[in-house]
Amino acid sequence: MEVNHVGSFYSDPPQPLLTPKDVASLLRISLRSVYRRVRELRGFLLSPRMLRFTQEGIDAYLEEKQRLAVQVPVQRPVFSQYRRSRAQKRTDDKDPNRHGLLDPITPQRRGQGVGPAPGLPSGGSDRGNLS
Repeated sequence: MEVNHVGSFYSDPPQPLLTPKDVASLLRISLRSVYRRVRELRGFLLSPRMLRFTQEGIDAYLEEKQRLAVQVPVQRPVFSQYRRSRAQKRTDDKDPNRHGLLDPITPQRRGQGVGPAPGLPSGGSDRGNLS
């Protein structure tokens, strides 16, 4: 334990204060991010334009981030295993000729047609009959 010049006791010598630029290089973030996280980093103003941080505040911030990272398990929603992308749908194991469009046209198939539409005479279309 040491005694300072005023006569009060403290266990550790005072730590140097860090500038926002020091904190940015220490945490490897931008200076703007430091200013955005002043409260989380426990920064304080020495004067209206002099922002400073302590090493203890930075360590507490890092410990909190580490604690939150460990407590939050990453889980995928249950429905995601049933969702398929468009590419998977295209390469499905369905028969690519399931509609018969890829069959070669043979003389036997040429005469087969869909047939007349319901409600039309067997002749085909009614475009010429405007009655």
